[in-house]
Amino acid sequence: MNRIELSIRHISFVAAATVSFLIAVLVPAAYFAIAYQYMRGAIDARNELNANVVTDIVKKNPTMWRFEELRLSEMLDRRLDPGIDEERFITDTRGELIAHNGVTVPQPRLSGVHNIYDAGTVVARLTTSRSLVPLLCDTLFLAAGSTVFALLVFYLLRTYPLQTVRKAGLALAESEERHRLLFEQSRDALVVAMPNGAIIAANPAACALFGMTREEFLTAGRDAVMDPADEANRKALAIKNHTGQFNGELNFTRKDGSSFPGDVSVSRFSDSAGVVRSIMRIRDITERRKAEEFLQQAKKAAEAASLAKSQFLANMSHEIRTPMNGIIGVTGMLLETKLDPEQREYAEVLRESGTCLLNLVNDVLDLSKIEARKIDLEHEEFDLEATVAGTIDLLSVEARSKGLQLAAKIDPDVPLLLKGDPGRLRQIITNLVGNAIKFTPHGSVSLHIFKDTEDRGSVTLRSLVRDSGIGIPADKLNAIFEPFTQVDSSTTRKYGGTGLGLTLSRQFAEMMGGTMGVESVEGQGSTFWFTAVLEKRGVGGEPPLAAC
Repeated sequence: MNRIELSIRHISFVAAATVSFLIAVLVPAAYFAIAYQYMRGAIDARNELNANVVTDIVKKNPTMWRFEELRLSEMLDRRLDPGIDEERFITDTRGELIAHNGVTVPQPRLSGVHNIYDAGTVVARLTTSRSLVPLLCDTLFLAAGSTVFALLVFYLLRTYPLQTVRKAGLALAESEERHRLLFEQSRDALVVAMPNGAIIAANPAACALFGMTREEFLTAGRDAVMDPADEANRKALAIKNHTGQFNGELNFTRKDGSSFPGDVSVSRFSDSAGVVRSIMRIRDITERRKAEEFLQQAKKAAEAASLAKSQFLANMSHEIRTPMNGIIGVTGMLLETKLDPEQREYAEVLRESGTCLLNLVNDVLDLSKIEARKIDLEHEEFDLEATVAGTIDLLSVEARSKGLQLAAKIDPDVPLLLKGDPGRLRQIITNLVGNAIKFTPHGSVSLHIFKDTEDRGSVTLRSLVRDSGIGIPADKLNAIFEPFTQVDSSTTRKYGGTGLGLTLSRQFAEMMGGTMGVESVEGQGSTFWFTAVLEKRGVGGEPPLAAC
C-alpha cells in the first residue's frame, strides 16, 4: 500500500467517523430538542387557556375553590377539555392541593404553571403536566435508526474513496503501461530531455538510430547528438525555448561520428510535479533526402532536355515553315491553272490541309520560342479599332456559316492609337473568339474591350469574350491553360484542335504585362478575359464597332 493510499485511508476514516457520529448523535438530539420545545409550547398554551376557565369559575363562585374540593374537581372535569395523557393540579399560594383533574402521568414529565387570579390577586396556581416517556421512546427509536444509518454511511465513506483510488490507480497504471509500450515500441526515435539538455529517457529506436546504449544516451546529453554550434540547430533551440514547440529538419551526430539529417518534432510538457520537460521525435530522412536529390536532378535533366528541344525547334522554325509555305504557294498557283472539277477539288483539299498544318506548326514553334525565351514582342504603332475590325471580319465568315451572332464593342473612352504588338494581340483575339465560335452550336459570341486602368503613358485594356456555348466543367477550368490540354478526349474528337491556343494566348497576355482567366458554367457558356498593358499614342473617343 503506497503512501497516497495510506493518507487517503486515514482521511476517509476520520471523515467517515465524523459524519457517522454527527448522524448518530445530532439527528436524535435535534429531534428531541424540537419535540421538547413543541410539547412545552403546547402545555403552556393549554395551561393558560385552562387557567382562564378556572378564573372565570372563581369569579362566579368565589368560595368554591376554598371549601368544596370535590365540587371544584367535578366542575373542572365538566368545564376543562380532557387532555391526552395530561394531569392538572390546582394549589393555593401555600402549595396545598385544592383540586385535581385528568389522569396520573408517569415520570419523567414536563409541567407548566399558570396563576389563577381573584380580583387581580393571585389566589392559586394551575399546574399541567405531560409525561416525557413517549418522547423519550420515540427519540430512542430514532437514535437506533440513526445509528444503523450512521454505520452504513461510515462503511460507504470508508470504502468508496479507497475503491475510487484503487480504480484510478489501476487506470493510471494502465495508461502509463500503454504510453510506455507506445514509447518503447515506436519506430521513430523518442527522447525526453530536461530544459538544460539532460536526457532522462530514450526508447530503443533512439538507441539504435544513434548507436548508443540507453545508459550511454542518458549520460551523453542532448549536445552529444545535436551539435549546438550548427546554425539550424541553434535556431531550432531558440524557437523551442521561446514557444515550447518545434517542427522541422535538423542535423544529428551518431556515436561513431557520422551525421544524418532528421525530421524533428519537439513538444514541451509538465509532469505531475510541475517539472517542465520536452519530448523529441526524430526520424532519419537520409533516404528521403537522397530521393529528393535524385528527383531534383531528374527534374533539371528533364528541363534541360525540354529546353534543348525548344531551342532546336526555335532554331529550325525557318527551315520548317519554308517547305510548308512552298507547298501552299504552289498549290495556290496550281488552282489558278485550268483544272477539271476533280483535280480542283483535290488541289483545294491539299491547300486547306497545308494551311491547317502550317497553323499547327506555327503554334508549336511559337510555344517552343516562348519556352526557349527566343520570342520578342513587336513595338509599333497601330490602330486598335482597325486591328479588331480586321480580326472580326476574318472570323465572321465561320460565325455566319453556323448561324451565330458575332459582335464586337470598344468603349468610347478607350484610346485607339496605341503602341505594342498588334500581331500578338490579333492572335489572342483570334484564339479566344475562334474557340468561342467553335464551341457554340447556336446563340451568340461577343467581344467587349474596355479600359481597366490608365496613366499618362499607358493604358491597361481588359477584353471579354462571351459565348452561349457548351461551357466548361468547374474541375477543368484550371487545366485548360496547360499545353496540349482540352476538356476531354471527346471534345478533341468532335471539335479538333491541339490545345495550344489558350496556352499561347495566356503567355502572350503575360508578356504584354497582363494575365488571362475564365469563368464558365457547364451547359450555359463561358467568358474568357485577358488584360494587356499598351503604350498610348493618342486619345480614343470613337464609337464602338458595329456588330458583324
